Amino acid sequence: MVKRLFQEEKGQSIVLVVLCLVGLVGFLALAIDGGAAFAARRQMQNAADSAAIAGAKKLQGNETDVDLILREINAYAEENKVPDTNSIPGDEINGNVTAYFIRNVYPTFDRLPLGDPKTLDDLHWDTHTVPSNAAGVEVITHTTFDPYFAGVVGVEE
Repeated sequence: MVKRLFQEEKGQSIVLVVLCLVGLVGFLALAIDGGAAFAARRQMQNAADSAAIAGAKKLQGNETDVDLILREINAYAEENKVPDTNSIPGDEINGNVTAYFIRNVYPTFDRLPLGDPKTLDDLHWDTHTVPSNAAGVEVITHTTFDPYFAGVVGVEE
Protein backbone atom coordinates (compact mmCIF):
# COMPACT_ATOMS: atom_id res chain seq x y z
CA MET A 1 0.00 0.00 0.00
CA VAL A 2 2.77 2.47 0.94
CA LYS A 3 4.78 1.44 -2.10
CA ARG A 4 1.80 2.10 -4.36
CA LEU A 5 1.22 5.59 -2.84
CA PHE A 6 4.73 6.74 -3.72
CA GLN A 7 4.58 5.37 -7.24
CA GLU A 8 1.49 7.40 -8.18
CA GLU A 9 2.90 10.92 -8.50
CA LYS A 10 1.17 11.83 -11.74
CA GLY A 11 -0.25 15.39 -11.98
CA GLN A 12 2.11 17.09 -9.55
CA SER A 13 3.79 19.16 -12.22
CA ILE A 14 0.46 20.64 -13.39
CA VAL A 15 0.04 22.38 -10.02
CA LEU A 16 3.49 23.95 -10.32
CA VAL A 17 2.84 25.00 -13.91
CA VAL A 18 -0.46 26.68 -12.97
CA LEU A 19 1.16 28.56 -10.08
CA CYS A 20 4.01 29.71 -12.31
CA LEU A 21 1.57 30.81 -15.03
CA VAL A 22 -0.34 32.97 -12.56
CA GLY A 23 2.91 34.68 -11.60
CA LEU A 24 3.97 35.09 -15.23
CA VAL A 25 0.63 36.62 -16.23
CA GLY A 26 0.93 39.02 -13.28
CA PHE A 27 4.38 40.15 -14.40
CA LEU A 28 3.16 40.44 -17.99
CA ALA A 29 0.27 42.64 -16.86
CA LEU A 30 2.62 44.79 -14.81
CA ALA A 31 5.04 45.17 -17.71
CA ILE A 32 2.39 46.03 -20.30
CA ASP A 33 0.23 48.32 -18.14
CA GLY A 34 3.27 49.89 -16.50
CA GLY A 35 4.78 50.54 -19.91
CA ALA A 36 1.53 52.09 -21.14
CA ALA A 37 1.36 54.30 -18.04
CA PHE A 38 4.96 55.40 -18.54
CA ALA A 39 4.29 56.17 -22.22
CA ALA A 40 1.17 58.21 -21.31
CA ARG A 41 3.12 60.12 -18.67
CA ARG A 42 5.94 60.86 -21.12
CA GLN A 43 3.43 62.05 -23.73
CA MET A 44 1.74 64.39 -21.23
CA GLN A 45 5.13 65.74 -20.11
CA ASN A 46 6.06 66.51 -23.72
CA ALA A 47 2.68 68.21 -24.23
CA ALA A 48 3.12 70.29 -21.07
CA ASP A 49 6.65 71.30 -22.09
CA SER A 50 5.64 72.38 -25.59
CA ALA A 51 2.57 74.24 -24.28
CA ALA A 52 4.67 76.05 -21.66
CA ILE A 53 7.19 77.08 -24.32
CA ALA A 54 4.37 78.35 -26.55
CA GLY A 55 2.87 80.35 -23.69
CA ALA A 56 6.27 81.75 -22.71
CA LYS A 57 6.92 82.80 -26.33
CA LYS A 58 3.61 84.67 -26.39
CA LEU A 59 4.53 86.27 -23.07
CA GLN A 60 7.98 87.20 -24.37
CA GLY A 61 6.35 88.74 -27.43
CA ASN A 62 4.67 91.24 -25.09
CA GLU A 63 1.24 89.63 -25.38
CA THR A 64 -0.96 91.08 -22.64
CA ASP A 65 -4.24 89.23 -23.28
CA VAL A 66 -4.53 86.21 -20.97
CA ASP A 67 -7.08 84.49 -23.23
CA LEU A 68 -4.74 84.61 -26.24
CA ILE A 69 -1.92 83.08 -24.20
CA LEU A 70 -4.26 80.40 -22.89
CA ARG A 71 -5.49 79.62 -26.42
CA GLU A 72 -1.90 79.16 -27.57
CA ILE A 73 -1.15 76.90 -24.60
CA ASN A 74 -4.24 74.77 -25.22
CA ALA A 75 -3.59 74.58 -28.97
CA TYR A 76 -0.08 73.21 -28.40
CA ALA A 77 -1.28 70.82 -25.70
CA GLU A 78 -4.06 69.48 -27.92
CA GLU A 79 -1.65 69.08 -30.85
CA ASN A 80 0.39 66.87 -28.54
CA LYS A 81 -2.60 64.61 -27.82
CA VAL A 82 -3.96 66.11 -24.61
CA PRO A 83 -7.70 65.36 -24.83
CA ASP A 84 -9.92 68.43 -25.25
CA THR A 85 -12.78 68.57 -22.76
CA ASN A 86 -15.23 70.77 -24.68
CA SER A 87 -14.76 69.58 -28.30
CA ILE A 88 -13.68 73.04 -29.51
CA PRO A 89 -10.00 72.66 -30.38
CA GLY A 90 -7.64 75.54 -29.72
CA ASP A 91 -9.91 77.60 -27.49
CA GLU A 92 -9.12 78.80 -23.98
CA ILE A 93 -11.08 75.99 -22.28
CA ASN A 94 -9.57 72.58 -21.60
CA GLY A 95 -10.08 70.80 -18.29
CA ASN A 96 -7.00 68.64 -18.93
CA VAL A 97 -4.64 71.64 -19.05
CA THR A 98 -3.81 73.83 -16.05
CA ALA A 99 -1.59 76.87 -16.55
CA TYR A 100 -0.10 79.40 -14.14
CA PHE A 101 1.91 82.58 -14.55
CA ILE A 102 5.24 82.35 -12.76
CA ARG A 103 7.82 84.90 -11.72
CA ASN A 104 11.47 84.17 -12.22
CA VAL A 105 13.12 84.37 -8.83
CA TYR A 106 16.06 82.03 -8.34
CA PRO A 107 16.14 79.39 -6.84
CA THR A 108 12.34 78.99 -6.96
CA PHE A 109 9.84 79.95 -9.57
CA ASP A 110 6.74 81.15 -7.73
CA ARG A 111 3.26 81.01 -9.17
CA LEU A 112 1.42 84.33 -9.44
CA PRO A 113 -0.30 85.80 -7.53
CA LEU A 114 1.81 84.79 -4.58
CA GLY A 115 0.18 83.01 -1.68
CA ASP A 116 -2.96 81.97 -3.57
CA PRO A 117 -1.96 81.03 -7.13
CA LYS A 118 -4.69 81.26 -9.76
CA THR A 119 -4.83 79.30 -12.99
CA LEU A 120 -4.93 81.30 -16.20
CA ASP A 121 -8.59 80.38 -16.73
CA ASP A 122 -9.56 81.67 -13.26
CA LEU A 123 -11.89 84.67 -12.98
CA HIS A 124 -9.07 86.44 -11.13
CA TRP A 125 -7.62 87.31 -14.55
CA ASP A 126 -10.89 88.90 -15.75
CA THR A 127 -8.98 92.04 -16.61
CA HIS A 128 -7.38 89.86 -19.31
CA THR A 129 -3.99 91.42 -18.66
CA VAL A 130 -0.79 89.67 -17.77
CA PRO A 131 0.69 90.65 -14.40
CA SER A 132 3.71 92.93 -14.74
CA ASN A 133 6.02 90.57 -12.84
CA ALA A 134 5.12 87.46 -14.90
CA ALA A 135 8.25 85.90 -16.38
CA GLY A 136 6.88 82.63 -17.70
CA VAL A 137 4.16 80.03 -17.73
CA GLU A 138 3.84 76.72 -15.90
CA VAL A 139 1.64 74.09 -17.58
CA ILE A 140 0.26 70.88 -16.06
CA THR A 141 -1.53 68.33 -18.24
CA HIS A 142 -3.84 65.46 -17.24
CA THR A 143 -4.98 62.32 -19.01
CA THR A 144 -6.38 58.88 -18.32
CA PHE A 145 -5.88 55.65 -20.22
CA ASP A 146 -7.56 52.27 -20.21
CA PRO A 147 -5.29 49.50 -18.88
CA TYR A 148 -5.00 46.20 -20.72
CA PHE A 149 -4.63 43.71 -17.89
CA ALA A 150 -5.35 45.76 -14.75
CA GLY A 151 -9.07 45.70 -15.59
CA VAL A 152 -9.09 42.06 -14.52
CA VAL A 153 -8.38 43.11 -10.93
CA GLY A 154 -10.81 46.04 -11.01
CA VAL A 155 -8.62 48.98 -12.10
CA GLU A 156 -10.64 50.71 -14.84
CA GLU A 157 -8.38 53.67 -15.74
